[in-house]
Amino acid sequence: MSPERFIDVTFQVKKDGPSYSSFCPELEIPSYGDTIEEATQNIVNASLITLAILREDGNEQEFFSKKGIPVQTVGLDNKSSGIAIQNADQKGRFRLFIDANESPTGHEVKAAVKNLS
Repeated sequence: MSPERFIDVTFQVKKDGPSYSSFCPELEIPSYGDTIEEATQNIVNASLITLAILREDGNEQEFFSKKGIPVQTVGLDNKSSGIAIQNADQKGRFRLFIDANESPTGHEVKAAVKNLS
């Protein structure tokens, strides 16, 4: 099996008036939600959609290079099949799988929210 490509990114979620704002500084993507869970889900989805568009347009390598984002690989035996996101080692850091064809599950997002709390 071929290795899976991923990038490590940061998701920042903070209270913003009655709702929550979220941001991924590496990809320069903002989002928001009425709850911390919704804001996290929205920033994850926005990030994965951005990766999918970059891949479809053939611009991902140029984008990552310009932003200084290293693309890494992991063998499939070190990753649960089909997931789009995993918590990385540091608080607020996540591993986004570039070639994921599925949205993150509720379980993955709940793990992300727990990591951000």
